[in-house]
Amino acid sequence: MPPVILLFAKAPVPGRVKTRLAAGIGPNQATELHKLFVNTMLARLPSFAKCELHLDTPSDEFNPPNVSIALQSPGDLGQRMLHALTPRLPALLLGSDSPTVPDAHLQAMLATTADVTLAPTEDGGYWAIAAHRTHPDMFANVRWSTAHTLTDTEAACHAAGLSTARGPAWFDIDEPADLAKITEFLQQNRSSIHPWFMSLTVGSNAPDLNLTDETGQPFKLSALQGKTVVLYFYPKADTPGCTLESCEFRDSTADFAAKNAVIIGISPDVAQDQLKFQAKLDLPFSLLADFEHAGAEAYGVWNEKIKDGKTFMGISRTTFIIGPDGKIAKIFEKVQPAGHAAEVLAAL
Repeated sequence: MPPVILLFAKAPVPGRVKTRLAAGIGPNQATELHKLFVNTMLARLPSFAKCELHLDTPSDEFNPPNVSIALQSPGDLGQRMLHALTPRLPALLLGSDSPTVPDAHLQAMLATTADVTLAPTEDGGYWAIAAHRTHPDMFANVRWSTAHTLTDTEAACHAAGLSTARGPAWFDIDEPADLAKITEFLQQNRSSIHPWFMSLTVGSNAPDLNLTDETGQPFKLSALQGKTVVLYFYPKADTPGCTLESCEFRDSTADFAAKNAVIIGISPDVAQDQLKFQAKLDLPFSLLADFEHAGAEAYGVWNEKIKDGKTFMGISRTTFIIGPDGKIAKIFEKVQPAGHAAEVLAAL
């Protein structure tokens, strides 16, 4: 019987997935990366063997063709893997944290003949496990997510009477620094993924925004392609600096329109607060409600700040000019509200 491939993944819920990555790039960006990794594996794996997606909780996010979906059993990781492997032998079980693993590595793991084959990672774990036999104690006393995970699993398998082998080594993506290992892969998906080490520059594709405006209506930045867009990120509605900056853009609206430029404001406020801010200042342009700061993370402006000795995350006041081709034409960083609208207009 040919082996079946079991892809273990979590439902993509911010704060529950890629938590170590989220510490460096934010929970929303980490969740987008998680979805990218899972979807990449779902697109690749069915070409090798029958594939099943095993999720920790129900989710409508993943609907892969030719891939069946199952729920993981209760228990720790070892119990869940044992429950998935045992009725499906021979089987190859892996996670989604190694989206760039070479085809040859997958083929080698599918061809292994040992009772259990573990494919090591650099951090002492393993990116995949292939099994021809299982035992209830094959994961006993394994210290998960440590430098001992691989050797603990080997020891438990040996104690249970299972033969083991090691497959080809690869890396997984757990920490922000790990992203540097997959730069080319991320650049191919640059329309939505912008880790901290891949800062947007002039000429970059502008990340699309799927948010709501001040009225709660859906907004897609890509719908404005063909026009020049002035996208200005401000920290908080109805605060002095943001009021000054927005009023200057308001007073120059006709000048921007004459250059076929659309002004869009965006901050981590809810739609209701944006609507009040817009009405109070009589702003003739849309304000996006980025209250989960997904847009700010995508543009790299959701950063750590320090005030009165306290550290917190917030907006770095920044403006992007996006050309009709959807590419970044100019970036204004560390914006000073006074005179900024005139500065942007002069750059068009």
